[in-house]
Amino acid sequence: MSRIKATIFFISTFILIGLISMLSGGLASLLTGIWILCYALWLNRKTRHIRTNGISVKGYIKDHEKNGDGDLIAIYEFITQSGDNYKRKGFTIGYGGENAEVIDLLYDPDHPHEFIVEKQSSHLLIKVIIAAAVLFFFTMGCLILSGIIRGSR
Repeated sequence: MSRIKATIFFISTFILIGLISMLSGGLASLLTGIWILCYALWLNRKTRHIRTNGISVKGYIKDHEKNGDGDLIAIYEFITQSGDNYKRKGFTIGYGGENAEVIDLLYDPDHPHEFIVEKQSSHLLIKVIIAAAVLFFFTMGCLILSGIIRGSR
């Protein structure tokens, strides 16, 4: 599962859990906020690892396709320093690029299928979305537990 698909899956799961927690009481909402925070820290750690230890290469966008939800998916292709050719689909938020456009990629030398597009502006967007979700669930949990907002107990 790609990192973006995993992010979308986890965030939608968190929203569902959060809605259930608001109906059942504030503790579940607080736990949802903690779960989202843990996932965000894990995602940030992986990205920082690639930025710190990654190898910069020139790659290109081989093609685009739409997934089942109609989202634009770029197909990236690059050659590692050891000469291995990698082709992988990647969700593009904020930067789709054009076919055959040369782009800068950073890939993890231990796991070359894990890479980030250096020009992609989605990194900040994802952080803002996750921070908003954490803040929402923490706030709702505290308000429900303190009795300011009444859950369905």
